[in-house]
Amino acid sequence: MIEIEEIKKGTSRYYKVSTYANDNKLISIRTVRYTLKSIPYNKIRCYMLFDNDGNCVENVFNFINMYKVSIAETSREKYSLYLRYLYEFSGIIDKDISRFQRNDIDKFVVFLSGYDPNSSLADSFYTYSSKSEETIAAIFNVVKEYVDYCGYASSKYFYNYRGIKRRAYGKQKANTICPKFISLKEMELILNYIDNDTSLSKEAKMEYSLIYKLMFNKGLRIGEVLGITLEDFEEIYNNDGELYYKLYIRNRMSDSKDQRAKRCLTMDGQYSYNAPIYHRLDIGYQQVFLSEEFHDDIIEYFDVMSARFKREEKTLFKADAIDGISDNWYIFYNKKKPTPLSKDILYNYTREMFKNLNIHIDKYVRTNNLFHRFRHGFCMYLLYVENIPPLQACKLTRHRNAEGLAIYNNPTEDMLAELMMQVEEGTELYG
Repeated sequence: MIEIEEIKKGTSRYYKVSTYANDNKLISIRTVRYTLKSIPYNKIRCYMLFDNDGNCVENVFNFINMYKVSIAETSREKYSLYLRYLYEFSGIIDKDISRFQRNDIDKFVVFLSGYDPNSSLADSFYTYSSKSEETIAAIFNVVKEYVDYCGYASSKYFYNYRGIKRRAYGKQKANTICPKFISLKEMELILNYIDNDTSLSKEAKMEYSLIYKLMFNKGLRIGEVLGITLEDFEEIYNNDGELYYKLYIRNRMSDSKDQRAKRCLTMDGQYSYNAPIYHRLDIGYQQVFLSEEFHDDIIEYFDVMSARFKREEKTLFKADAIDGISDNWYIFYNKKKPTPLSKDILYNYTREMFKNLNIHIDKYVRTNNLFHRFRHGFCMYLLYVENIPPLQACKLTRHRNAEGLAIYNNPTEDMLAELMMQVEEGTELYG
């Protein structure tokens, strides 16, 4: 079994090719990464394509910057992008372009289309891309000219190929409708799965459970979770003297791109900590509230994790302190390195867990972010289980207005049917 997955990191992307045995045991993982760069040279801009090993692809360089030097710069940039698709595909199937056969051309169109209805490319195909037939035709026009320029024997297959229509693959296999949110029942399955996962240590079980709870029970985004530090908790007592905690969500200079808090002030140097706007609610920071028990569970995990690293004589990566003096640390760290938890590691575990629990994930074009579905579930719980009015729910979800919350209102057919039955029962009084 072959699984192909497009991985996006910031503005860059690469492909991961995983091979599994018949018993679903992972055999190998390959990464395919081609990078485009451009530099000014003699009053023109040169475009270069680099492979996994950082080597410039000479044929592409010569084709774009010498053979096609007379065309517009924007066209040469587009040609470079189209040829990157070709080389990425070549790396995915691990076959030199000069040796392509007719069936490889078929697979190339599948790759460009962003879906694989007949499993001609891989058993599982996960991609963000879905190019139109017009775009695929434009890519093929460039690729045909390029392989002819290179003198590859495979050029005849590119030139003879005419079926750049999706219907050439038969009836398109529909992507299973993928719910946009995690339901309460699914959340229970997830927590039970973690608790019974023998591959995880007790410490990892604590960490993963807390992260998913922060997203589902409190509506935090993944970046907000990974950016939490020890100093972000504040003790609060209500009028009855009961203790709970305020959790501050904010950005720091020490944060990585995976730890950014949306809609919070972006840092612009250390002086930002002293700026009055940094300490203004809904501008410099946002807040959520935790029970004493939830807070204690988080601190217990941190104590267990930090004690282990201390025994291993490893120093935890520090987070900036707001006062610039105190010691401060992030809450969630990687298992082996004392650095903030990698979002990619958590993503891989989440996706595998979803597959094992039969929680739908996008099969072809991925539009439903795995992490954001927890926050989405929080919103749906407020609206459909607790029946909290949208204007009040906005205060808990940290949306500015009901319009911002509206995009989270995506009930399933079962939920709509149940609501319709309730309406029918109510209207029977007036029948």
